[in-house]
Amino acid sequence: MIVSAWRGHYRMTTNDEHARLAGRLARALRAELLPAGGRTEEFAFAAAEHDRGWIGLDEVPVWNDSSDRPFSVTDYPLGLRLPFYKQGVAEVEAQSAYAALLCSMHYTNLPPEFMTHIVGGPAAGLSAAIATEKARQNRIRSSLGLSSAADEAMIARHLALLQLADTLSLYLCTAVGADQGDMSAPFAQLFRRAAAAVVGGEIALSRTSGDVVSLSPALFGGPLEASYRTRDVPVALIEEKGIAAAYAHTASAETHCTIG
Repeated sequence: MIVSAWRGHYRMTTNDEHARLAGRLARALRAELLPAGGRTEEFAFAAAEHDRGWIGLDEVPVWNDSSDRPFSVTDYPLGLRLPFYKQGVAEVEAQSAYAALLCSMHYTNLPPEFMTHIVGGPAAGLSAAIATEKARQNRIRSSLGLSSAADEAMIARHLALLQLADTLSLYLCTAVGADQGDMSAPFAQLFRRAAAAVVGGEIALSRTSGDVVSLSPALFGGPLEASYRTRDVPVALIEEKGIAAAYAHTASAETHCTIG
């Protein structure tokens, strides 16, 4: 779950919904940002499915006693995630081996600060899980014949663009209109870092109004209408019913914004 607190509510968005928004962003990127070598649709599919492993984990939200708020992608225990990550990448591979390569690399290239707030820290099975994914990556490279310097450049570029779409989607899912949710600033910083790796310099991110996000330089060919479904769960309802029941009793709604 992606969780951001604001005005007596928690905005809660499933990782799968966030990933599908990332996929739509990936498909709308300016053509000149994409690498040579094709596989554009497989890259977009990877962006849309990169959090497939979270589907089961997000069915019922869980309360983090230590932080007194719902568990989120930033702190959910890693030991619980690892089997679901593996399953998710395997499901992607059944559809597209190249997309699975990108998804697998996305997980094995997370920055060190990713571990900072995860409850329990690095899991006992982390090293073995990374080794399994590295083996998957090598197997897919071999099966697809991806061995040249040009192939590696294409893969690296697609991975950087996936991380860009991922972090921009995270920011959008945590920024609540003109009133920024408490996780929007950290995700905005992650996006700026990911975008700088793509455009080769700093990128400006601002909200000119509650539902308009401006980027400079532009990443899309023109104004892009984006939307996703989320739940704004009242803190009072959580105190009354508990997190799982409060989430179930809160209707989802579609949030819209324009990216220019």
